[in-house]
Amino acid sequence: MYSKDIMSRTIESIRKPLILCTAILLGCMQTTLAATAPPENLLLICADTVRYDVFEALNQRGDTFSRFQNKGLTYKNAQSAAPWTLPSVATVLTGEYPNQHGAGLFSGEFANLDDTLPTPLNPGSETLAQTLLNQDFKTQLITAHPFFVAGFGIDAGFKQIDQRRGWEKLVQVLSKALDKFAHKSNTVGTNPQAAPETAGNAELPQKKVNKKRFFAYLHTMEPHEWHTKDKQTRAEFQHKAPSWLRDFAVSIAPAATCKDETMCDKWITYVAAVYETRLALTEVFNQLESRSLLDETLIVFYSDHGEEFYDHKEYAQELAEDPRGFYGKGHGQSLFQELIHVPLWVMSPNINSGSVSEIVSLKSVKPAIEYWLGLSGNTQSPLPQADTDKGAKHGIAISTAIAYGSHQTSARLGDEKGIYFEEGERLEGYNLSEDPFEDSPSKEQQYIFAIEPTIIDYLESQPQAEKGEVSVSNESLEKLKAIGYLQGKEN
Repeated sequence: MYSKDIMSRTIESIRKPLILCTAILLGCMQTTLAATAPPENLLLICADTVRYDVFEALNQRGDTFSRFQNKGLTYKNAQSAAPWTLPSVATVLTGEYPNQHGAGLFSGEFANLDDTLPTPLNPGSETLAQTLLNQDFKTQLITAHPFFVAGFGIDAGFKQIDQRRGWEKLVQVLSKALDKFAHKSNTVGTNPQAAPETAGNAELPQKKVNKKRFFAYLHTMEPHEWHTKDKQTRAEFQHKAPSWLRDFAVSIAPAATCKDETMCDKWITYVAAVYETRLALTEVFNQLESRSLLDETLIVFYSDHGEEFYDHKEYAQELAEDPRGFYGKGHGQSLFQELIHVPLWVMSPNINSGSVSEIVSLKSVKPAIEYWLGLSGNTQSPLPQADTDKGAKHGIAISTAIAYGSHQTSARLGDEKGIYFEEGERLEGYNLSEDPFEDSPSKEQQYIFAIEPTIIDYLESQPQAEKGEVSVSNESLEKLKAIGYLQGKEN
């Protein structure tokens, strides 16, 4: 599958420094929790299709969510394990890479989500909901994304599932759930031996009943959908945004985006959708705060992948591998940073606020949550909780599971990044400190060789999950088609 020449070149000469770097990384992760008891509950939020650069630019400008975001811990260099929803979310929920959990894979030399059903989650992979359900948590899924209810297995462990369109409806469902959770948290019971009918005999002191911890997962879709609508609908979405947003969006647009009028309009709508998502997050936090649940809940926010707006259009046209026949837009087609550099943010009473520059993978979210909830028994967090003096120079993250085109795997080690294409056994290297937009592959071999062993080690060492099959109902298929997937798949 991989050429012997590629697998043998300079690996032995580089393996020792790579191992040393990994050891340093692990040492950096030996951080401790703030001196506070673990939180009772978990709220995990995914805003689908949010680029890190847009999300953070809005925070720097300041909005209603900024006051909450600045109280939490921001990961500046979080990398998604895949450039589209199913394999990425499965990685977050299982703590496994796609090659292990099996969700979102394709057989053959090329992936094509346009007409082929991806593989479901490996039944042997335990989800976060299953783990917490076994710990007596109440589990509830509130989602706008049809992949959760289409039979691909990522809903495993959720005892209650609600599907709605639009963040307002999703938050309404969450609000009702929080009412129940807060009620259970505050309900008190009287001593059964009390005799209130006897004059002068007051009830004995009340005590809290045993409450059940909760895990709620919320998945919104505005940044995935708004910019894909027709021009009139996009104008309506833009009208909802504040007057400053249009010029702001243009000022932060990728270099090629606003050279095309239509793509620029879609970009502005996309930024408006990310802004709308931040409003939704503010409302979620207000709901928690009003019920006195904010101080006893671990909140983790992430996005599963980003979106391309002609960031690499010319490159994609030259490569000409996307089976859909269009290039430089959407997601699932590449492993460039606009698709895999995503927001990751955490807030909890036992985690100090701040930011982390170290490279982290969304693969670490599940074990980190278990650690923060006091369930893992580990003495160190799988995710760093403070910056080191080395910053982004540390950290390793793997991304894979392309949805359209030849299979790819990328590895990021500090500022060095490599993308391996199985078709033609080609490897491209980038130095992100010098070329943050990945405009051209590095010609200096050291960048490629610094990454190459990491990629090969991953491809060789990760157990290959069995590629299962899934049967999707016509109703689920139509919902997936409605958001742009499986356009060539017949019912």
